[in-house]
Amino acid sequence: MPRLKNIRYIYELDYQFFGLDSKDGQEEVAESWLEMGNPWEIVRHDASYPVKFCEVILGEDGKKEWVGGEDIIAVAYDVPIPGYKTKTTINLRLWSTKAEKICYVLYPGDESNEGKTLRLKQQYTLCSASLQDIIARFETRSGEPVNWDTFPNKVAVQMNDTHPTLCIPELKSHIDGCERFELEWAALAVNGVAEIHSEIVKREVFNDFYKLWPEKFQNKTNGVTPRRWISFCNPHLSKIITKWTGTEDWLINTEKLADLRKFADNEELQSEWREAKRSNKMKVVSFLKEKTGYIVNPDAMFDVQLVNLRKSQG
Repeated sequence: MPRLKNIRYIYELDYQFFGLDSKDGQEEVAESWLEMGNPWEIVRHDASYPVKFCEVILGEDGKKEWVGGEDIIAVAYDVPIPGYKTKTTINLRLWSTKAEKICYVLYPGDESNEGKTLRLKQQYTLCSASLQDIIARFETRSGEPVNWDTFPNKVAVQMNDTHPTLCIPELKSHIDGCERFELEWAALAVNGVAEIHSEIVKREVFNDFYKLWPEKFQNKTNGVTPRRWISFCNPHLSKIITKWTGTEDWLINTEKLADLRKFADNEELQSEWREAKRSNKMKVVSFLKEKTGYIVNPDAMFDVQLVNLRKSQG
């Protein structure tokens, strides 16, 4: 997004990740990567909001009132994300809480009631704090008096996957709780992060809403940036691509990679390509020997699969 010069905020929870020890089966172990702090995070004590997990009752005057339950405070930690070869920097706003377990585990297992409850608390914390922040920033930037008629023209919320979809009822609670909103303003869009997820959202999770407003359901397949997964991770291959395409433009326009097709039968390119692959395979061989003691033949075919292991995967 910053590369495309889109100015926006991205919201997420500031998870305190656990590591995984797989020597004797998959087991979570404490991860200390945040003990000394994160130099890229900027704490924003002025952006903190109460998040309430409790019941709602109607008072005698007809107004809704929070009673009982648990109250926590979500504090913003900002991470600037600069765009590649642009002057654009967007903001990743992470919410951190002191509440036990709220931000300790990413995607907790939901096979138990405790896991289901934690997931719901995580999702609601993200939605509640983010919407409070969105509304507060709109009020601040609008000045006095605030023209709420401009709110739908100034604010758009894109819900990525099903986790933040509690934004819909949460925003409705703000609509119902004050006269400044009109109900028809709640025109949010939702998407899955892959086609299969988007179809589940339409077919199962929000089928009734999909029947009413099919145009509000989209698909946004998670992409792979060549700047990270080729240029940074595979510099040897990147140099070859730049050499034979004659430019680094492929880093921002992957269609430029099609220029390599005309060199498909070029023996020099093929030789350089094989050399880059073997160089990377030798790194894997050294890594495996160091970590496991096994010696692997670099001439073997390597089938490498990577996945972000987490508690919900068992």
